[in-house]
Amino acid sequence: MMVFLIMFLLSIPSQTLAVNVALSSETDKIALLALKDKLTNGDPHALPSWNESLHFCEWQGVTCSRRHMRVSSLQLQNQYWGGTFAPSLGNLTFLKEINFTNINLHGEILGEVGRLKRLKILDLRNNNLGGHIPVEMINCSSLEVIILMYNNLTGKVPSWFGSMVQLTQLGLAANGNLSSNLVWLAMGSNQISGRIPEGIGKLVNLASLDMELNFLQGTIPDSIGKLKNLGVLWLDGNKFYGNIPLVIGNLTMLFDVDLSSNKFEGLIPFTLGYCTNMQKFAAWGNNISGNIPNQTFGYQQGLIELFLYSNSFTGPIPSDFGNLNHLSILDLQDNKLIGEIPMRLSACTALTVLVLEGNSFHGSIPSFLGSLLSLEVLDLSNNNFSSSIPHQLVNLTLLKTLNLSFNHLSGEVPVGGVFNNITAISLTGNKNLCGGIPQLNLPACPVFPLQKKHKRSLKRRVILFIVFGGILISCVAFIRERKITPQNIKECLVSFARIGVACSEEFPSQRMNIKDVIMELQAIKQKLLH
Repeated sequence: MMVFLIMFLLSIPSQTLAVNVALSSETDKIALLALKDKLTNGDPHALPSWNESLHFCEWQGVTCSRRHMRVSSLQLQNQYWGGTFAPSLGNLTFLKEINFTNINLHGEILGEVGRLKRLKILDLRNNNLGGHIPVEMINCSSLEVIILMYNNLTGKVPSWFGSMVQLTQLGLAANGNLSSNLVWLAMGSNQISGRIPEGIGKLVNLASLDMELNFLQGTIPDSIGKLKNLGVLWLDGNKFYGNIPLVIGNLTMLFDVDLSSNKFEGLIPFTLGYCTNMQKFAAWGNNISGNIPNQTFGYQQGLIELFLYSNSFTGPIPSDFGNLNHLSILDLQDNKLIGEIPMRLSACTALTVLVLEGNSFHGSIPSFLGSLLSLEVLDLSNNNFSSSIPHQLVNLTLLKTLNLSFNHLSGEVPVGGVFNNITAISLTGNKNLCGGIPQLNLPACPVFPLQKKHKRSLKRRVILFIVFGGILISCVAFIRERKITPQNIKECLVSFARIGVACSEEFPSQRMNIKDVIMELQAIKQKLLH
């Protein structure tokens, strides 16, 4: 009798445990079914596996812990249900991860989320959630990752995020004293307002700061200069104003900066030249003025994309842009830039897009553009370019768009290459052009007597031969007196040969303009002097 009693008493905890487990599992199941109804907006065809024929741990997107058989992860992505959160979510107290990205959620984030004290990852990006971030989330003390980007959240960013010491990724804006462990801080396409706090400088491990497309305003605080590990800085599409701070030069790890579509003014800080790891810099759509300084972008030899259009820049294109061997996109349109296209730009052989439209550039269109064989878009429209269109542009076999409209160009339009594609070229607004393909409807070019043309051609070639010969002799003498590297000698000789070939074309319209010849010779001289 005593033995039976003892065995009965010993069995009570295990029976109680089994009952508790069964009750807890039933709680999770009920919570999931209520969640399904809200998330899917009552769609009977959504989540077909969520039924009585399977254990809920086998339902689509559900993962359970092995020990307790409780729901530990919900992964439901890329649907168009258009539902809302359900209060029952707060009953899934063993949840460690929620991933509801891109399921067209609307409504608000419910306060019941605050009951999920084991939650480590909350990813709700790409939905239509609105309202404020619930204060109850402060109870989720285990959270390491919060991603709420690309929603319609309103209000200011809660300062209590600073108490979440485990947080390493926050897909929202910085406000308050955030954990210094944070390496990725982002908010995108929300309706967040306010300013960047001075305390941003405490996030010393931050590698990426994304605050694009919100209603943030004010100036960039100087404390941002303390973020020595920062590589990505996206502040585009806000209402920031004032100068780009000089302390940006402290951020030498920067490689991707976007300050576009704000109200920044003043000058480009010379300290930007210290950011030598830069690959992309965009500051279009502001009111930045003054010259584009030498020894800034020219020092960023890994630069691939540079967008400075729609500002108030003045002066010429910096000559040290010729250092940018990897530059693929250069967009300077809609500024107040002047001068001629610098010869040194011929070294930018990786260029695919060159847009200088809407400035006050003048002089001839340089023939060296025809050697930039990667070009796909060339827009020189709405400037003051004159003289003829260089025939060398025919060599640009990848060119899809050529816009030379509204300049003062004259003479014969080349035939061949992009000039044979009427939909790819625009030449309107140049009154003195002739020739070209018939679809252009331009007048025929005047024909000069062959004898006169050949005499002029012979005379020109003799003069150029004498000039080149004199220059070559001078260079040989100069090289003997100074220590010139073999590489420099090689580059100069190649440049001489290129000039000679360009000036010896049979037809005048194909030859290099004499101004371009002088510019190239001056560039060679400078190369030897330095």
